[in-house]
Amino acid sequence: MCRRRYHPGAVALPASLAAAEAKGASGAELLTALAAGYEIGLRVGVCAGVSHSTSGYHVTGTVGAIGAAAAAARTLRLSPEQTAHALGIGATQAAGLYAARMGAMTKRLPTLVAHHRAACWRHSSPNKDSLAASTPSRRRSAAS
Repeated sequence: MCRRRYHPGAVALPASLAAAEAKGASGAELLTALAAGYEIGLRVGVCAGVSHSTSGYHVTGTVGAIGAAAAAARTLRLSPEQTAHALGIGATQAAGLYAARMGAMTKRLPTLVAHHRAACWRHSSPNKDSLAASTPSRRRSAAS
């Protein structure tokens, strides 16, 4: 049941794309990272069980943070120790309650948070000058 309520691409894709852009990863590396993010997220969701979502937790918001961390770790080719730290940080940042989404726009929050973290990470990477030059807003202003 968790597999039907978890949207791995909503959280793994932004993390993978940001890491792949910063690293200059190939398409094959990006797809491998996405597969890792999906796999880890789905496995954590299965381990959490149906009671995780029926107890009021939004699975994409909770296990998605771990899946996104796995995808980014794979893209960046982190060591096992670094990957463990990344997964721990993802687990610490996991959040999402179904009750909070009634009448609120919080269903989209895990995707927004993943996008925000990816953007922050991109801007703090050592190659930020080359990344900033490739963003559409910079290209538009350069062309003006």
